[in-house]
Amino acid sequence: MHIPRAFKDDDIESIRVTIRGARLANLVTATAEGPVATPLPLFLDESEGERGVLYGHLAKANPHWQLRPIGEALAIFTGPDANVTLSWYATKQETGKVVPTWNYVAVHAYGPVEFFEEPERLLEAVTRLTNKHEGSRAKPWAVSDAPPDFIAAQLRGIVGIRIPVSRFGAATFFALLIAGQMLGSIVFDHFGVLGVPIHPVSVLRVAGAALLVSGVVLIRM
Repeated sequence: MHIPRAFKDDDIESIRVTIRGARLANLVTATAEGPVATPLPLFLDESEGERGVLYGHLAKANPHWQLRPIGEALAIFTGPDANVTLSWYATKQETGKVVPTWNYVAVHAYGPVEFFEEPERLLEAVTRLTNKHEGSRAKPWAVSDAPPDFIAAQLRGIVGIRIPVSRFGAATFFALLIAGQMLGSIVFDHFGVLGVPIHPVSVLRVAGAALLVSGVVLIRM
């Protein structure tokens, strides 16, 4: 993933927050038949290894796991995203020399992928994944709520995934850049800096910049 230096996120906790908050990931591997991708939920065991280990599972009927990967696998996690309109910029009315941009948060996790079928390991993986997504409910469902023989049969229809993370690529804080530009534009316009036409401060423009900054803070929490 191309990450401009200004947007690179090396903070491991920030990266983990994005992974924890992602409801769905995309697992991508290169194979002799071409790139293969599968959307699926993954969770990061932060206690394993230097950067953690990703776990998940896919249907045994999915041929993805049978295609030998070439090099490392890639797991893609995305956070909030939105179009950032520049209609609030005074420059739009003055010169028209502006274009919109897209604000997003993304984490790419790389590592060798292992597919496994051992029932004990599968049960642990699906139990932990279930607890992650059911735990916040008032009456969470647990794997143990279902009959053991039923669960055992279901486990025979899936294949586990284990990816020890070797490196991360993370891009975030695009909103801070846009908010900074907006605040700078507000100041320049209000005081007529560098000879630009004077435009009094607008409550809406200040509120827009404040909301962008607040959004980044909330994402990191």
